[in-house]
Amino acid sequence: MLERDSLIPLYEQVEAIIKENILKEVWSKGSKIPTEPELMKELGVSRGTLKRAISSLQQKGYLVQKQGLGTFVHTDIEIPLAEGLYSFSEYFYANNIDFENIILLEKIQYADENIASKLDISVGSAYLCLRRLRKVDGEAVMLIENNINIENAPQIENADFTKESLFSIIEKYSKQTVVSSETKYAAVAADMEISNYFKIKEGGPILYQEQVVHLHSNKIIEFAKVWIKSNHFSLGTILYRKQGNA
Repeated sequence: MLERDSLIPLYEQVEAIIKENILKEVWSKGSKIPTEPELMKELGVSRGTLKRAISSLQQKGYLVQKQGLGTFVHTDIEIPLAEGLYSFSEYFYANNIDFENIILLEKIQYADENIASKLDISVGSAYLCLRRLRKVDGEAVMLIENNINIENAPQIENADFTKESLFSIIEKYSKQTVVSSETKYAAVAADMEISNYFKIKEGGPILYQEQVVHLHSNKIIEFAKVWIKSNHFSLGTILYRKQGNA
């Protein structure tokens, strides 16, 4: 029930009611919530109050708006840590998650000391820098920077990175399979650039991944940096207790 004499703003009370419906699964994950007119009538609030509450819940990752379809309860995406090496797009395809790739940068650059050490190339050597923004349900959820060792995949800069997964393209141009990676994750604060892409407050928490990818020959083919909107993703794994422990 709304308390109109409360010191708590009306839109925050509406937000709390909608959030409770989501957490108690009155509206299940992926389901469409009632329309604005329906909610306005049910809660007895103005369109402006309702819009402010819904906008806040979208910012916090509880709701997502689909153009022309309505507002839906967000579905979490779990990234498995122990089910083999996949590119993010391969994982999305395998789990029937629709996504959009926007290429922000695709350019031959020349390695500084950090990139040279990660790709095992000389300082000043050419490499391909690919930056992409990935959207799910129209919302930016990943910023991916792939730094690719073109010595090990000649002509890869001519590939169409909007049509295939990165690993498929790498294997095609390197003529080798991708076999392993060294990957680490960290919780970091979003800088101004990331917060603008993800439409979150600067300094807000995000998930950051670094990954060095090896070919079958053990040569390094890619060094990736990925910024992930953490309110839509979780990391999951299954661990087994070693036999014989007390």
